Amino acid sequence: MSDEPTSRRPPSRAAVLAYGDPHTAPRLVASGYGELAERLISEARRHGLYVHSEPALVQLLMQLDLDQRIPDPLYRAIAEVLGWLAEEDEA
Repeated sequence: MSDEPTSRRPPSRAAVLAYGDPHTAPRLVASGYGELAERLISEARRHGLYVHSEPALVQLLMQLDLDQRIPDPLYRAIAEVLGWLAEEDEA
């Protein structure tokens, strides 16, 4: 048996944001790697939630503590995603 992984693909990562009050920043409510990330993504899709794939942004979000609001430097990137999502909902 080899210690080499059967797949060279890096493990999945997922960060889940909650956004309710338009006057406060979204907050990180869940994050995980590998199987946990796959389950978070699967559950989001099952509930009809939007799943956005942007590895660099996920990497930054994974550095936050759970229940932490996104910091100012990330706000613009998240606002762009939310703005795009709002346009999609209106269409």
